Amino acid sequence: MKFGVRVGMLKTTFEEAHEEAGKLGFDGVELEVGPNTPDEGTPLFDVKGRKALMERMKACGVATSCVCIGGFWKYSPAEADKALRDTGLDLLKKTIQACAEIGAECILTPLNNSGEEPDIAVGRWLEFLQEAKPVAEEHKITVALEPCARPGLGTPEEVMALVDKADSPYIRVYLDVANNRVAGSDSVEAIKTLGTKYLAHIHMKDLKENPPDSERPFSVVGLGEGMLDFPTICKTIVEVGYDGWLTLETPAVDDAKESAKKNLDILKAYF
Repeated sequence: MKFGVRVGMLKTTFEEAHEEAGKLGFDGVELEVGPNTPDEGTPLFDVKGRKALMERMKACGVATSCVCIGGFWKYSPAEADKALRDTGLDLLKKTIQACAEIGAECILTPLNNSGEEPDIAVGRWLEFLQEAKPVAEEHKITVALEPCARPGLGTPEEVMALVDKADSPYIRVYLDVANNRVAGSDSVEAIKTLGTKYLAHIHMKDLKENPPDSERPFSVVGLGEGMLDFPTICKTIVEVGYDGWLTLETPAVDDAKESAKKNLDILKAYF
């Protein structure tokens, strides 16, 4: 098993993330291409930026486990505006090419339905994946679809159906055990259902239920502080034969590095 951390959890800069993660005991960092990337750019899309990143990775021995395209929350493949969809496709293609160069084998693509009806959102996502998969297959980069509790795209069965229709070994699933619970599915059963055929990466975080009058029904908390059964989740991960990346997406809180180390130690203890 390899243990990663999202860059935002560390509350550090892009340039410092890998070194800080290595000091804390992580094997990799999950970087992000955010919604401002089309205008502001990102070191991942810059030749010098990628070269510097690879030098830092080599120096500290910490990989880039994955790159998340957070920009899909603005430029979703499900958007009604084709210009937004085209920007999202361009972001994905550029990220695939960057990942191939830096040695990151996976891209997290959050399944945002942009408020569209499920059939419309799923249809647009499928069209998007058909356009993207030749590039993913050429560079051998996995496009990992993360269910984010959105109608039509939130359950293991729904995302499996989308993967099957996309029909590529480089289009798989990024399971978030907490998102899965928000969608009303059992996280342990989701792991069993997806298995190694579909699972590409896994996000690890916990949830607590909020009071009835809260804006959101759940809040993200550290491992073991919420409602998820992590001993059974981790046992099931091993039982299905998964031996890839487990990436923390727990809250950064006040002392981000201390929080990251605490949650990493908790997670490692299960294995």
